[in-house]
Amino acid sequence: MGGGSSNAAAVLKGITGLYGLNVPPADLRMMAARLGSDVPFFIDGGTCYVTGRGEILKPISMNLDYYILLVFPGQPVSTIWAYKNLNLALTKNDSLNKLIGFKFQDLDVKDFRSEYYNDFEKSVFEVYPGFAAIKRLLYDNGAEYASMSGSGSTLFGLFVSRDRVENANRSMGDKFDLQIARPIG
Repeated sequence: MGGGSSNAAAVLKGITGLYGLNVPPADLRMMAARLGSDVPFFIDGGTCYVTGRGEILKPISMNLDYYILLVFPGQPVSTIWAYKNLNLALTKNDSLNKLIGFKFQDLDVKDFRSEYYNDFEKSVFEVYPGFAAIKRLLYDNGAEYASMSGSGSTLFGLFVSRDRVENANRSMGDKFDLQIARPIG
């Protein structure tokens, strides 16, 4: 879930801080984009609407009052393989991207299911059908929204109450590596 990318961003930020370099944030994000598509996100973090290869960030404000159940299915997905098998034609509708970006700020987590999807899921779920089953289990256990994180392999469910996420955690706990988390904002 962004491990290598967040590490790269931390090194960039660490070097500039350690050596007292006065690098403007925009320049730091450009350097980050050369290291990896989603590295710029980890320069500033926060909640963003992300487009492009992951390097175009629009900070947004949204309700973060929910719980997250992270599910690692025990099967890694190669990022290189996932990108090679991504159908980029699905993500090229710029007018749709612009509409969603504006709409996102007004959405409640209950609306995510009808509005957002991860383009990687189609190809990854074909090869790893157990991942699709985990997504269904998250919904069956009360998630308001469930998806695969990035190119995989962790999946997550968003829950509106602590009781629901803890029940899902108990229900799924003997089958997968699980972690309950809260957004920071």
